[in-house]
Amino acid sequence: METTTVEKKCFACQSQNLRHGSIGMTRHTFLPTNKKMWSGYTVLAFVCLDCGNVGYYVGDSDILELRKLDNA
Repeated sequence: METTTVEKKCFACQSQNLRHGSIGMTRHTFLPTNKKMWSGYTVLAFVCLDCGNVGYYVGDSDILELRKLDNA
């Protein structure tokens, strides 16, 4: 599973006490608007072990790719 170099924080309580993983039984992806693609970017997830909030993000390499799309 891809990770990120940025330390994630809970969106609700700002805790860094997170358990990372993925969501669902099938591959969940993010598909950018106005870009035709078949596979998309894998959505990663975390749950906050302090408050129970669940959050989602994409990995570092996907973020770099998305930034390139915006600059193209």
